[in-house]
Amino acid sequence: MFGRPLCTAAFVFALAVFITLQVFPPQLDPYPELDREEAVRKTIIKIAAVVVGVIVLILLIVASWRKMRAAELKKQEEQAAAEEAARIEAEAAEKAAKEANDYDEIAFPSDPSYTEKVTILGTGDNLIHESLYKDAETEDGYDFSPIY
Repeated sequence: MFGRPLCTAAFVFALAVFITLQVFPPQLDPYPELDREEAVRKTIIKIAAVVVGVIVLILLIVASWRKMRAAELKKQEEQAAAEEAARIEAEAAEKAAKEANDYDEIAFPSDPSYTEKVTILGTGDNLIHESLYKDAETEDGYDFSPIY
């Protein structure tokens, strides 16, 4: 997690040292040809340039850190959403399995004399064909009860 920010900070530190050495080379009098006032003015301009450069580098580090953090948060949100979807799917599968096995929880009567009356109603036609007449013919007339 800290690998990239630490590398970036180390790079910025090295760059700041390099810029400082370029702006302020190690010598006693950086501007021997100028008078004191002009040398101070140039030194202040160089210090201001270094400060602005460091501020820009800090802003770049902060922006890159925020971008990395936003990407990390988005990844965490996507992972949380995927986990939530998996949890919901697992609950739905568990509920479907429970509903499919609900017949195991039905209490059937243990008394063999227990009976229920069931009425079945059906619709259709009563077209009687010659073969049905022949099958239903008895000595006393016709008995159609086997086909109903």
